[in-house]
This record gives sequence, structure tokens and C-alpha cells, in this order.
Amino acid sequence: MTARVAPSVDAADALLTAEEFLRLPPTEGREELHDGVVVEMPPPSPGHGALQSRLARRLGNWCEAAGLPEPLGEMACRLAPRRVVGPDLSWLRPGPRREVALQRSALAGAPDLAVELVSPGNAPARAGHAIDAPVGERPASTTPKARRVRHRLMGPFRRAPA
Repeated sequence: MTARVAPSVDAADALLTAEEFLRLPPTEGREELHDGVVVEMPPPSPGHGALQSRLARRLGNWCEAAGLPEPLGEMACRLAPRRVVGPDLSWLRPGPRREVALQRSALAGAPDLAVELVSPGNAPARAGHAIDAPVGERPASTTPKARRVRHRLMGPFRRAPA
């Protein structure tokens, strides 16, 4: 993983806020903001992409059968003033927070469910970036070769009214 920080005379001035990071022009690769530092994320492997797709499909099928909104996939989540991450798979319960999030460039806070896949090439620190975020809940995590997912659900899920 390679960190890229804007040049500055004072190191404290080089740290970006979440708002500054979200205003940066798009790049070809995936980037996150970790404690004010822009971190370039390595491209996912084909195995990572296949597992991400399979999990999204299965969660989407379950949501549809339960009358719940579909998963959102990767999305920017502003977790703290200097932290923006993008879990591999996200889900928000129905309601105003979901509707507002769909209209913005980043979700304020953590999604109701976040899944971060841990590829074999990822450093352990990368796998825990969202877990260490000061939001109080842990996302689900798995590996492409795993047969199970470690998770912690964030609140009760109910069937949407018909």
C-alpha cells in the first residue's frame, strides 16, 4: 500500500479533512483517507472481485426476499473528520438516512452493514482500517478462500411493511 500526501511546508498542514478529500478530483485508482493521509488502495484481485460479487448477489437476493432495499456496494463513508473509507459491500436500512446518502458523495458515519474482504495481498493493517475507526461497531470481514464470514450486525433488521 502506498500513501500519497500533498506536499506542504508543515506536516500538520498536509493532513486533509474528509471534506477536502471528498472534493479532490477523481483518480484512476481507489483511494481512502486514513487519519488525514490519502492512501492509494491496490487494485482487487479477480478472486476478490468474484467473492465481492457473490456476496453482493446473495445479500441482494436475501434483501429482495425480505422486502428490504438492495445492498449499495462500495461507497465512501465519512467516519471521522480525517477518515473516509469504502467498504467492499455496504447496506443501509430503509429511511431518511438511506435516501440522503443516495444523493450525496459520501455517507456520514458507518453503514448499518459493512463488509470488507481481506485479500491475501492485503497487509493486516489494511484489513483493520475500518475496524479501528471510531464508530463503535465492527464491519463484517472475510477472505476470498474463507468459507464463513465474521460479522457483527448493527441493530435489529425488520421486514419492511408491505
